[in-house]
Amino acid sequence: MEAKDAALRAVRMKRTVEGETKAAMKEAAKKDYQRRYDVAARKWVSTMIALPILIVTSYYLFDRLALGNGPKTL
Repeated sequence: MEAKDAALRAVRMKRTVEGETKAAMKEAAKKDYQRRYDVAARKWVSTMIALPILIVTSYYLFDRLALGNGPKTL
């Protein structure tokens, strides 16, 4: 009877440890995904902010340098 109880306890402990290990791995994967998502989101937002500025300044520089138009006066 004691051997059976000991075997059952061992199996339960093994399941508990395996469950904790799987949960820890799942949590680590979730944190890694969130970190990668945050990096990609930051790059996307930076690009969306910088792109209009780049386009407008490039147009004005082209207008001045290539077309020979001077800067506007007040």
